[in-house]
Amino acid sequence: MIARTYSEIFTDNHISTITPDLDIHSVVPLMDIDFNVLDITDLLKNLPNKCNTSPDGINNKILRACYMSMAPFITEIFRISLDSGTIPKIWKVSNITPIPKIQGANQPLDFRPISITCSIARVMEGIVARLLIKHMIDNKLMHSNQFAFVPKGSTVSQLILQFENWYTALYENKCIDVLFLDFKKAFDNVPSNLLIAKLKSYGVGGKIIAWLAELLKNRTFRVKVQNSYSIYNQRCASRLAPWSCVVYYLSQ
Repeated sequence: MIARTYSEIFTDNHISTITPDLDIHSVVPLMDIDFNVLDITDLLKNLPNKCNTSPDGINNKILRACYMSMAPFITEIFRISLDSGTIPKIWKVSNITPIPKIQGANQPLDFRPISITCSIARVMEGIVARLLIKHMIDNKLMHSNQFAFVPKGSTVSQLILQFENWYTALYENKCIDVLFLDFKKAFDNVPSNLLIAKLKSYGVGGKIIAWLAELLKNRTFRVKVQNSYSIYNQRCASRLAPWSCVVYYLSQ
């Protein structure tokens, strides 16, 4: 029942039939990634020391314990994946653990879906996400008031700025209007084809855009309750979901 409910929420990639009319930004294009064994070693060494339920059976704890010996091979896997534009099928699989949102939860929507993808895949997705963020910031494609999912951004810095604006308005006897918006299921409703089109307009291309397009296709998930699993269902968001939401909804 829970898997069926999540399957209805995570509809198949939300492909839009709308053809976007996007401005092409004149920026230095982002086409490739230079994977470095030392960088990968550092990432593996600093993974959370958790024995998570990685779909491929290679969890963070294993990667941390064997980071020195595994880093060169993982670096080569990342290089081959990006160069070929292909992604191992298991990297598109997520194990979802339902976590109760309220006491006495007994309906599927009373549970928050916590998605766990392969630990190795999350490392590569994290590298790509950080590179996209840097590209957006360096080329001033990100709004100056964006605080989430950017380096040194936080709710605290956002609140400090807001309080400063409000105090200034009160001091000058001005009215203050505050509007709160909540994008329902925002991470799960970004049309993947429009996201790719928007990234292209921001100068993201070559191997990176081909890899991202492949990453967003044909994703599957299964629900894990204790030691039991549901059958595989279509679509689940990847680790790039929060960043993709920012790009799609909030970038300039």
